[in-house]
Amino acid sequence: MLIVWGIRNINRTLAEGSFYCPHCQTPRTYQHKRARRFFTLYFVPLVPLDVVGEFVECQACRQTYQMAVLNFRPASAESQQLSPPRADLENGMPIHMVGQKLMLQGKSEAEAKLEIDNITKGWRRICPQCRFEYFRTVQHCTNCSTELPPAEL
Repeated sequence: MLIVWGIRNINRTLAEGSFYCPHCQTPRTYQHKRARRFFTLYFVPLVPLDVVGEFVECQACRQTYQMAVLNFRPASAESQQLSPPRADLENGMPIHMVGQKLMLQGKSEAEAKLEIDNITKGWRRICPQCRFEYFRTVQHCTNCSTELPPAEL
């Protein structure tokens, strides 16, 4: 007789809500999920083992993020139009998002890049996890909450 056993992870939804998705770059609904490892017999989960972790999943793009992404609060639409790029960069907005914002305000891609380069002077912090670039004063990635290494030129 063949006995088929194994281990697999099962995700359980703990909560739902609204957050600012870094991938979609707009408010979206999310599910807060917990991954738990189970012992399986004939592919049926029987015995719960350890908790593997918790994460947030965007319901639009299905990207997953660490729980810290729920703490990010983008500026309102009114303040985004009034906020200068330097303030956005200093407040933790990724460099590519500042560039997109400048282009939405009517600047060409080259003009947006030049304005950002004039502010950053080429010094940027790059997240080792998701590769987002930030202004040199930002300490943690707003996408994955990883601590950023020293600024690079």
